[in-house]
Amino acid sequence: MKKILTVLLVLVVLLPVFANGNNERTPLVLDKQNLNIIPTLNTTTSSENVIDSNMARLTKLYKDLEENYLWDIDHQAVYDAMAKAMFEALGDEYSEYYTKEETETFEEENFGQYGGIGIVYRKATDDYCNIEQVYPNTPASKAGLQAGDQLTHLNGETVIGMTSTESQKIMRGEPGTELSVTVLRNGVSIDFTMKREKITTPSIEYGMLENNVGYVQFIRFFQDKTLTDFRAAMTDMLAQGMNALVIDLRNCGGGDVLSALQVANLFISDADLLSIKYKDEKRNQTVNATKGMTYSAKIPIAILINGYTASAAEILAASMHDNGRAVLFGSKTYGKGVMQGVSVAGSKDQYKYTMAYFLPPSGKEIHKVGVEPDFVTPIPDLEEDQLKEYVEFIQSGVLEEWVKENPEYTKESVYAFADKYEDRGFPRIYLILQMRDQYYYGLRYDETPIADLWFDITLLEAIDYLQTKTGAK
Repeated sequence: MKKILTVLLVLVVLLPVFANGNNERTPLVLDKQNLNIIPTLNTTTSSENVIDSNMARLTKLYKDLEENYLWDIDHQAVYDAMAKAMFEALGDEYSEYYTKEETETFEEENFGQYGGIGIVYRKATDDYCNIEQVYPNTPASKAGLQAGDQLTHLNGETVIGMTSTESQKIMRGEPGTELSVTVLRNGVSIDFTMKREKITTPSIEYGMLENNVGYVQFIRFFQDKTLTDFRAAMTDMLAQGMNALVIDLRNCGGGDVLSALQVANLFISDADLLSIKYKDEKRNQTVNATKGMTYSAKIPIAILINGYTASAAEILAASMHDNGRAVLFGSKTYGKGVMQGVSVAGSKDQYKYTMAYFLPPSGKEIHKVGVEPDFVTPIPDLEEDQLKEYVEFIQSGVLEEWVKENPEYTKESVYAFADKYEDRGFPRIYLILQMRDQYYYGLRYDETPIADLWFDITLLEAIDYLQTKTGAK
Protein backbone atom coordinates (compact mmCIF):
# COMPACT_ATOMS: atom_id res chain seq x y z
CA MET A 1 0.00 0.00 0.00
CA LYS A 2 1.27 3.41 -0.91
CA LYS A 3 2.20 5.60 2.03
CA ILE A 4 3.40 9.18 2.28
CA LEU A 5 5.27 10.58 5.25
CA THR A 6 5.22 14.35 5.46
CA VAL A 7 7.00 16.99 7.46
CA LEU A 8 6.37 20.62 8.20
CA LEU A 9 9.92 21.85 7.63
CA VAL A 10 11.36 23.27 4.43
CA LEU A 11 14.97 24.07 5.31
CA VAL A 12 17.30 24.18 2.33
CA VAL A 13 20.77 22.76 2.96
CA LEU A 14 21.30 23.42 6.66
CA LEU A 15 24.63 21.98 7.67
CA PRO A 16 25.76 20.63 11.03
CA VAL A 17 29.26 20.53 12.42
CA PHE A 18 30.10 17.16 13.83
CA ALA A 19 32.75 17.58 16.54
CA ASN A 20 35.74 19.57 17.63
CA GLY A 21 39.25 18.48 16.76
CA ASN A 22 41.94 18.81 14.17
CA ASN A 23 41.72 16.46 11.19
CA GLU A 24 40.15 13.84 13.42
CA ARG A 25 38.22 10.74 12.36
CA THR A 26 35.04 11.58 14.22
CA PRO A 27 32.36 9.01 15.11
CA LEU A 28 28.88 9.99 13.95
CA VAL A 29 27.03 11.33 17.00
CA LEU A 30 23.28 11.14 16.53
CA ASP A 31 22.39 13.69 19.21
CA LYS A 32 21.71 16.88 17.26
CA GLN A 33 22.53 19.02 20.30
CA ASN A 34 26.17 18.15 19.79
CA LEU A 35 26.12 19.04 16.13
CA ASN A 36 24.85 22.59 15.81
CA ILE A 37 28.05 24.47 16.56
CA ILE A 38 29.11 26.72 13.69
CA PRO A 39 32.82 27.49 13.93
CA THR A 40 34.20 30.99 13.61
CA LEU A 41 36.87 31.01 10.94
CA ASN A 42 40.19 32.53 11.91
CA THR A 43 40.98 35.78 10.10
CA THR A 44 44.43 37.13 9.46
CA THR A 45 45.65 40.47 10.74
CA SER A 46 45.70 41.70 7.16
CA SER A 47 42.03 40.91 6.56
CA GLU A 48 41.08 42.45 9.92
CA ASN A 49 42.78 45.69 8.87
CA VAL A 50 40.86 45.72 5.58
CA ILE A 51 37.57 45.12 7.39
CA ASP A 52 38.28 47.89 9.93
CA SER A 53 39.23 50.31 7.15
CA ASN A 54 36.16 49.52 5.05
CA MET A 55 33.80 49.80 8.02
CA ALA A 56 35.31 53.15 9.02
CA ARG A 57 34.76 54.50 5.49
CA LEU A 58 31.22 53.14 5.42
CA THR A 59 30.45 54.64 8.86
CA LYS A 60 31.68 58.05 7.70
CA LEU A 61 29.54 57.83 4.55
CA TYR A 62 26.49 56.79 6.58
CA LYS A 63 26.95 59.63 9.09
CA ASP A 64 27.39 62.19 6.31
CA LEU A 65 24.05 61.07 4.88
CA GLU A 66 22.36 61.25 8.25
CA GLU A 67 23.60 64.81 8.79
CA ASN A 68 23.05 66.25 5.32
CA TYR A 69 20.39 64.21 3.49
CA LEU A 70 17.24 66.31 3.08
CA TRP A 71 14.68 63.72 4.21
CA ASP A 72 14.49 61.17 7.00
CA ILE A 73 16.38 57.93 6.48
CA ASP A 74 14.75 54.52 6.89
CA HIS A 75 17.61 53.00 8.86
CA GLN A 76 16.26 49.46 8.77
CA ALA A 77 15.98 49.62 4.99
CA VAL A 78 19.53 50.96 4.76
CA TYR A 79 20.86 48.20 7.00
CA ASP A 80 19.03 45.48 5.05
CA ALA A 81 20.34 46.88 1.76
CA MET A 82 23.93 46.99 3.05
CA ALA A 83 23.73 43.46 4.46
CA LYS A 84 22.23 42.07 1.26
CA ALA A 85 24.81 43.87 -0.87
CA MET A 86 27.65 42.37 1.18
CA PHE A 87 26.42 38.83 0.52
CA GLU A 88 25.67 39.52 -3.15
CA ALA A 89 29.22 40.84 -3.60
CA LEU A 90 30.54 37.38 -2.64
CA GLY A 91 29.29 36.07 -5.98
CA ASP A 92 28.20 32.84 -4.26
CA GLU A 93 24.72 31.59 -5.12
CA TYR A 94 24.52 29.68 -1.82
CA SER A 95 25.28 32.61 0.51
CA GLU A 96 22.44 35.00 1.27
CA TYR A 97 21.10 37.47 3.83
CA TYR A 98 17.41 37.30 4.81
CA THR A 99 15.54 40.29 6.15
CA LYS A 100 13.10 40.00 9.05
CA GLU A 101 10.20 39.86 6.60
CA GLU A 102 11.86 37.13 4.53
CA THR A 103 12.72 35.11 7.63
CA GLU A 104 9.10 35.28 8.83
CA THR A 105 7.92 34.10 5.42
CA PHE A 106 10.28 31.13 5.51
CA GLU A 107 9.25 30.24 9.06
CA GLU A 108 5.58 30.26 8.08
CA GLU A 109 6.32 27.82 5.29
CA ASN A 110 8.69 25.71 7.35
CA PHE A 111 6.35 25.10 10.27
CA GLY A 112 2.98 24.53 8.66
CA GLN A 113 0.84 24.40 5.58
CA TYR A 114 0.59 27.27 3.14
CA GLY A 115 -1.24 28.04 -0.06
CA GLY A 116 1.09 27.62 -3.01
CA ILE A 117 2.08 25.49 -5.98
CA GLY A 118 4.76 23.20 -4.48
CA ILE A 119 8.20 24.12 -5.82
CA VAL A 120 11.67 24.83 -4.46
CA TYR A 121 13.53 27.52 -6.41
CA ARG A 122 16.50 29.85 -6.24
CA LYS A 123 15.99 33.50 -7.12
CA ALA A 124 18.49 36.23 -7.85
CA THR A 125 17.00 39.73 -8.06
CA ASP A 126 18.15 40.33 -11.63
CA ASP A 127 17.46 36.84 -12.91
CA TYR A 128 14.77 34.21 -13.32
CA CYS A 129 13.53 31.80 -10.64
CA ASN A 130 15.43 28.55 -11.20
CA ILE A 131 13.17 25.66 -10.19
CA GLU A 132 15.24 23.09 -8.30
CA GLN A 133 12.54 20.71 -7.14
CA VAL A 134 8.85 20.03 -7.77
CA TYR A 135 7.00 18.28 -4.96
CA PRO A 136 4.72 15.37 -5.90
CA ASN A 137 0.93 15.71 -5.86
CA THR A 138 1.04 19.50 -6.00
CA PRO A 139 -0.34 22.01 -8.51
CA ALA A 140 3.15 22.38 -9.98
CA SER A 141 3.63 18.64 -10.57
CA LYS A 142 0.10 18.20 -11.91
CA ALA A 143 0.54 21.10 -14.33
CA GLY A 144 3.83 19.68 -15.63
CA LEU A 145 6.49 21.98 -14.17
CA GLN A 146 9.89 20.30 -13.98
CA ALA A 147 13.13 20.71 -12.08
CA GLY A 148 15.41 22.75 -14.31
CA ASP A 149 12.67 25.04 -15.63
CA GLN A 150 13.41 28.77 -15.40
CA LEU A 151 10.35 30.64 -14.19
CA THR A 152 10.23 33.95 -16.07
CA HIS A 153 6.74 35.42 -15.45
CA LEU A 154 4.12 35.26 -12.70
CA ASN A 155 0.60 36.29 -13.70
CA GLY A 156 2.16 37.92 -16.77
CA GLU A 157 4.65 39.98 -14.74
CA THR A 158 8.37 39.44 -15.29
CA VAL A 159 10.26 38.15 -12.25
CA ILE A 160 13.41 40.02 -13.28
CA GLY A 161 13.93 42.76 -10.71
CA MET A 162 11.83 41.00 -8.08
CA THR A 163 13.31 39.90 -4.80
CA SER A 164 12.79 36.35 -3.59
CA THR A 165 10.18 37.61 -1.12
CA GLU A 166 8.28 39.50 -3.81
CA SER A 167 8.11 36.47 -6.07
CA GLN A 168 7.01 34.30 -3.14
CA LYS A 169 4.17 36.67 -2.30
CA ILE A 170 2.79 36.30 -5.83
CA MET A 171 3.13 32.51 -5.89
CA ARG A 172 1.50 32.04 -2.51
CA GLY A 173 -2.15 32.75 -1.85
CA GLU A 174 -5.46 31.33 -0.81
CA PRO A 175 -5.99 27.70 -1.86
CA GLY A 176 -8.25 27.55 -4.89
CA THR A 177 -7.05 30.83 -6.38
CA GLU A 178 -5.46 30.76 -9.83
CA LEU A 179 -1.84 31.43 -10.78
CA SER A 180 -0.37 31.60 -14.27
CA VAL A 181 3.35 31.06 -14.77
CA THR A 182 5.69 31.13 -17.74
CA VAL A 183 8.87 29.07 -17.82
CA LEU A 184 11.81 28.64 -20.12
CA ARG A 185 12.60 24.98 -20.81
CA ASN A 186 15.71 24.51 -22.91
CA GLY A 187 15.17 27.94 -24.43
CA VAL A 188 11.47 27.43 -25.24
CA SER A 189 8.82 29.52 -23.45
CA ILE A 190 5.88 27.54 -22.01
CA ASP A 191 2.79 28.86 -20.23
CA PHE A 192 1.02 27.05 -17.38
CA THR A 193 -2.08 27.85 -15.36
CA MET A 194 -2.83 26.17 -12.04
CA LYS A 195 -4.84 26.61 -8.85
CA ARG A 196 -3.04 27.01 -5.54
CA GLU A 197 -3.47 24.30 -2.92
CA LYS A 198 -2.44 23.75 0.68
CA ILE A 199 1.16 22.55 0.50
CA THR A 200 2.77 20.33 3.12
CA THR A 201 6.36 19.56 2.26
CA PRO A 202 6.89 15.78 2.04
CA SER A 203 9.92 13.94 3.39
CA ILE A 204 9.74 10.46 1.89
CA GLU A 205 7.36 8.12 0.09
CA TYR A 206 7.67 4.38 0.18
CA GLY A 207 6.03 1.11 -0.78
CA MET A 208 6.63 -2.49 -1.77
CA LEU A 209 7.27 -3.41 -5.40
CA GLU A 210 7.18 -6.84 -7.01
CA ASN A 211 9.34 -9.76 -5.82
CA ASN A 212 9.87 -8.32 -2.33
CA VAL A 213 11.71 -5.21 -3.51
CA GLY A 214 11.25 -2.22 -1.23
CA TYR A 215 11.13 1.30 -2.67
CA VAL A 216 11.85 4.59 -0.86
CA GLN A 217 11.80 7.96 -2.60
CA PHE A 218 13.47 10.83 -0.74
CA ILE A 219 11.75 14.14 -1.46
CA ARG A 220 13.73 16.26 1.03
CA PHE A 221 16.05 15.63 3.98
CA PHE A 222 14.85 17.16 7.26
CA GLN A 223 16.52 17.15 10.65
CA ASP A 224 15.18 14.32 12.86
CA LYS A 225 12.02 13.74 10.83
CA THR A 226 13.61 12.05 7.82
CA LEU A 227 15.49 9.49 9.89
CA THR A 228 12.37 8.67 11.92
CA ASP A 229 10.24 8.32 8.81
CA PHE A 230 12.82 6.21 7.01
CA ARG A 231 13.21 3.81 9.92
CA ALA A 232 9.42 3.42 10.13
CA ALA A 233 9.30 2.69 6.39
CA MET A 234 12.04 0.08 6.70
CA THR A 235 10.28 -1.62 9.62
CA ASP A 236 7.07 -1.81 7.61
CA MET A 237 8.74 -3.13 4.45
CA LEU A 238 10.86 -5.69 6.28
CA ALA A 239 7.71 -6.99 7.94
CA GLN A 240 6.29 -7.46 4.45
CA GLY A 241 9.26 -9.59 3.43
CA MET A 242 11.56 -7.03 1.77
CA ASN A 243 14.85 -8.59 0.66
CA ALA A 244 16.16 -5.81 -1.65
CA LEU A 245 15.87 -2.02 -1.63
CA VAL A 246 15.64 0.80 -4.18
CA ILE A 247 16.47 4.28 -2.86
CA ASP A 248 15.24 6.91 -5.32
CA LEU A 249 17.18 10.19 -5.03
CA ARG A 250 16.21 11.56 -8.44
CA ASN A 251 15.08 15.20 -8.33
CA CYS A 252 15.91 15.38 -4.60
CA GLY A 253 17.48 18.77 -3.98
CA GLY A 254 19.01 17.77 -0.66
CA GLY A 255 18.27 19.32 2.72
CA ASP A 256 19.79 18.54 6.10
CA VAL A 257 23.18 16.82 5.69
CA LEU A 258 23.07 15.20 9.12
CA SER A 259 19.86 13.40 8.15
CA ALA A 260 21.52 11.98 5.04
CA LEU A 261 24.46 10.76 7.11
CA GLN A 262 22.12 9.25 9.69
CA VAL A 263 20.45 7.23 6.94
CA ALA A 264 23.84 6.04 5.61
CA ASN A 265 24.88 5.15 9.17
CA LEU A 266 22.06 2.57 9.31
CA PHE A 267 23.77 0.54 6.57
CA ILE A 268 27.50 1.15 7.22
CA SER A 269 29.68 0.15 10.16
CA ASP A 270 32.81 1.94 11.43
CA ALA A 271 33.79 3.52 8.12
CA ASP A 272 34.25 7.02 6.73
CA LEU A 273 31.03 8.72 5.62
CA LEU A 274 32.15 12.25 4.79
CA SER A 275 35.16 14.57 4.94
CA ILE A 276 34.68 18.27 5.69
CA LYS A 277 37.28 20.76 4.41
CA TYR A 278 37.28 24.26 5.94
CA LYS A 279 39.16 27.43 5.09
CA ASP A 280 41.21 26.81 8.22
CA GLU A 281 42.71 23.36 7.60
CA LYS A 282 43.03 22.77 11.34
CA ARG A 283 39.24 22.44 11.47
CA ASN A 284 39.09 19.69 8.82
CA GLN A 285 37.20 16.62 9.97
CA THR A 286 36.15 13.19 8.77
CA VAL A 287 32.78 11.87 9.93
CA ASN A 288 32.81 8.17 10.73
CA ALA A 289 29.90 5.73 11.02
CA THR A 290 29.22 4.10 14.36
CA LYS A 291 30.10 0.43 14.89
CA GLY A 292 27.42 -2.04 13.90
CA MET A 293 24.66 -1.80 11.32
CA THR A 294 20.93 -1.47 11.86
CA TYR A 295 20.08 -3.27 8.62
CA SER A 296 21.72 -6.38 7.25
CA ALA A 297 24.52 -6.08 4.72
CA LYS A 298 22.82 -8.95 2.88
CA ILE A 299 20.12 -6.55 1.61
CA PRO A 300 21.28 -5.38 -1.85
CA ILE A 301 20.62 -1.69 -2.52
CA ALA A 302 20.24 0.24 -5.77
CA ILE A 303 20.23 4.05 -5.68
CA LEU A 304 18.67 6.08 -8.49
CA ILE A 305 20.23 9.48 -9.31
CA ASN A 306 19.97 12.17 -11.98
CA GLY A 307 21.02 15.73 -12.76
CA TYR A 308 18.74 17.14 -10.06
CA THR A 309 20.11 14.96 -7.26
CA ALA A 310 21.95 17.53 -5.16
CA SER A 311 23.73 18.29 -1.89
CA ALA A 312 22.64 15.98 0.96
CA ALA A 313 21.21 13.54 -1.58
CA GLU A 314 24.59 13.40 -3.33
CA ILE A 315 26.26 12.76 0.03
CA LEU A 316 23.99 9.80 0.74
CA ALA A 317 24.51 8.35 -2.74
CA ALA A 318 28.30 8.76 -2.67
CA SER A 319 28.71 7.55 0.91
CA MET A 320 26.66 4.40 0.29
CA HIS A 321 28.43 3.77 -3.02
CA ASP A 322 31.97 4.36 -1.82
CA ASN A 323 31.43 2.01 1.12
CA GLY A 324 30.21 -0.73 -1.17
CA ARG A 325 26.64 -0.67 0.12
CA ALA A 326 24.86 0.48 -3.04
CA VAL A 327 25.09 0.53 -6.81
CA LEU A 328 24.14 3.76 -8.61
CA PHE A 329 21.77 3.91 -11.59
CA GLY A 330 20.72 6.84 -13.79
CA SER A 331 22.74 9.91 -14.76
CA LYS A 332 25.36 12.21 -13.22
CA THR A 333 24.19 14.28 -10.24
CA TYR A 334 23.97 18.07 -9.96
CA GLY A 335 27.30 18.69 -8.23
CA LYS A 336 26.75 20.74 -5.08
CA GLY A 337 29.65 19.87 -2.82
CA VAL A 338 29.74 22.83 -0.43
CA MET A 339 28.12 23.29 2.95
CA GLN A 340 26.31 26.28 4.37
CA GLY A 341 26.00 27.52 7.94
CA VAL A 342 22.98 29.49 9.13
CA SER A 343 23.25 32.24 11.76
CA VAL A 344 20.91 34.80 13.29
CA ALA A 345 21.97 38.38 12.68
CA GLY A 346 19.41 40.07 14.92
CA SER A 347 16.08 39.35 16.55
CA LYS A 348 14.70 37.94 13.31
CA ASP A 349 16.99 38.41 10.31
CA GLN A 350 19.23 35.49 9.35
CA TYR A 351 22.02 34.73 6.92
CA LYS A 352 23.57 31.65 5.43
CA TYR A 353 27.05 31.36 4.04
CA THR A 354 29.24 28.73 2.44
CA MET A 355 31.61 27.44 5.10
CA ALA A 356 33.21 24.23 3.82
CA TYR A 357 33.64 21.68 1.06
CA PHE A 358 32.50 18.15 1.60
CA LEU A 359 34.09 15.10 0.05
CA PRO A 360 32.79 11.51 -0.02
CA PRO A 361 34.89 8.58 1.29
CA SER A 362 36.55 8.17 -2.13
CA GLY A 363 37.90 11.71 -1.88
CA LYS A 364 36.53 12.53 -5.33
CA GLU A 365 35.37 16.11 -5.81
CA ILE A 366 31.59 16.56 -5.97
CA HIS A 367 31.27 20.34 -6.29
CA LYS A 368 30.53 21.33 -9.89
CA VAL A 369 31.50 17.77 -10.87
CA GLY A 370 28.72 15.53 -9.60
CA VAL A 371 28.55 11.84 -8.77
CA GLU A 372 28.70 9.38 -11.67
CA PRO A 373 26.38 6.35 -11.78
CA ASP A 374 27.64 2.80 -12.23
CA PHE A 375 24.94 2.17 -14.83
CA VAL A 376 23.97 5.07 -17.09
CA THR A 377 20.43 5.40 -18.41
CA PRO A 378 20.71 6.99 -21.87
CA ILE A 379 17.97 9.57 -22.49
CA PRO A 380 18.10 11.27 -25.91
CA ASP A 381 18.15 15.07 -26.04
CA LEU A 382 15.97 17.21 -28.26
CA GLU A 383 17.56 19.84 -30.47
CA GLU A 384 16.30 23.39 -29.87
CA ASP A 385 14.15 23.54 -33.01
CA GLN A 386 12.81 20.04 -32.32
CA LEU A 387 12.04 20.99 -28.73
CA LYS A 388 9.94 23.92 -29.91
CA GLU A 389 7.96 21.59 -32.15
CA TYR A 390 7.57 19.13 -29.30
CA VAL A 391 6.23 21.81 -26.93
CA GLU A 392 3.74 22.94 -29.58
CA PHE A 393 2.72 19.31 -30.06
CA ILE A 394 2.01 18.61 -26.38
CA GLN A 395 0.20 21.94 -26.00
CA SER A 396 -2.02 21.30 -29.01
CA GLY A 397 -4.53 19.28 -26.99
CA VAL A 398 -3.59 15.96 -28.57
CA LEU A 399 -2.76 14.41 -25.18
CA GLU A 400 -6.06 15.41 -23.63
CA GLU A 401 -7.97 14.21 -26.68
CA TRP A 402 -6.26 10.81 -26.55
CA VAL A 403 -7.14 10.34 -22.87
CA LYS A 404 -10.71 11.37 -23.60
CA GLU A 405 -10.97 8.69 -26.30
CA ASN A 406 -8.97 6.12 -24.26
CA PRO A 407 -9.84 6.87 -20.63
CA GLU A 408 -8.33 3.73 -19.07
CA TYR A 409 -4.67 3.96 -18.16
CA THR A 410 -3.04 0.84 -19.59
CA LYS A 411 0.36 0.00 -20.99
CA GLU A 412 -1.28 -0.73 -24.35
CA SER A 413 -2.95 2.69 -24.56
CA VAL A 414 0.35 4.47 -23.90
CA TYR A 415 2.20 2.39 -26.48
CA ALA A 416 -0.59 2.97 -28.99
CA PHE A 417 -0.21 6.74 -28.59
CA ALA A 418 3.54 6.48 -29.16
CA ASP A 419 2.94 4.30 -32.24
CA LYS A 420 0.49 6.79 -33.71
CA TYR A 421 2.74 9.83 -33.41
CA GLU A 422 6.18 8.25 -33.80
CA ASP A 423 6.38 9.59 -37.35
CA ARG A 424 6.61 13.13 -35.91
CA GLY A 425 10.29 12.39 -35.28
CA PHE A 426 10.31 12.79 -31.49
CA PRO A 427 12.13 10.15 -29.42
CA ARG A 428 9.66 7.41 -28.58
CA ILE A 429 10.47 7.57 -24.86
CA TYR A 430 9.36 11.24 -24.80
CA LEU A 431 5.96 10.32 -26.20
CA ILE A 432 5.60 7.43 -23.77
CA LEU A 433 6.50 9.40 -20.65
CA GLN A 434 4.44 12.41 -21.68
CA MET A 435 1.34 10.27 -22.15
CA ARG A 436 2.01 8.41 -18.90
CA ASP A 437 2.12 11.73 -17.06
CA GLN A 438 -1.08 12.84 -18.78
CA TYR A 439 -2.87 9.79 -17.40
CA TYR A 440 -1.33 10.41 -13.98
CA TYR A 441 -2.77 13.95 -13.91
CA GLY A 442 -6.26 12.47 -14.13
CA LEU A 443 -5.76 9.98 -11.29
CA ARG A 444 -6.35 10.64 -7.63
CA TYR A 445 -3.09 10.70 -5.72
CA ASP A 446 -3.89 7.43 -3.94
CA GLU A 447 -4.51 5.84 -7.34
CA THR A 448 -1.09 6.82 -8.69
CA PRO A 449 1.48 4.00 -8.51
CA ILE A 450 4.21 4.42 -5.92
CA ALA A 451 6.66 3.77 -8.76
CA ASP A 452 6.38 3.33 -12.52
CA LEU A 453 7.03 -0.34 -13.27
CA TRP A 454 6.05 0.01 -16.92
CA PHE A 455 8.08 2.84 -18.40
CA ASP A 456 10.72 3.98 -15.86
CA ILE A 457 13.83 2.56 -17.55
CA THR A 458 16.21 3.46 -14.72
CA LEU A 459 14.00 1.84 -12.09
CA LEU A 460 13.47 -1.28 -14.18
CA GLU A 461 17.22 -1.70 -14.70
CA ALA A 462 17.79 -1.31 -10.95
CA ILE A 463 15.11 -3.89 -10.12
CA ASP A 464 16.57 -6.31 -12.64
CA TYR A 465 19.99 -5.91 -11.00
CA LEU A 466 18.59 -6.46 -7.51
CA GLN A 467 16.73 -9.58 -8.56
CA THR A 468 19.93 -11.12 -9.88
CA LYS A 469 21.41 -10.52 -6.42
CA THR A 470 18.49 -12.06 -4.56
CA GLY A 471 17.98 -14.95 -6.96
CA ALA A 472 14.45 -13.80 -7.79
CA LYS A 473 15.14 -14.18 -11.52
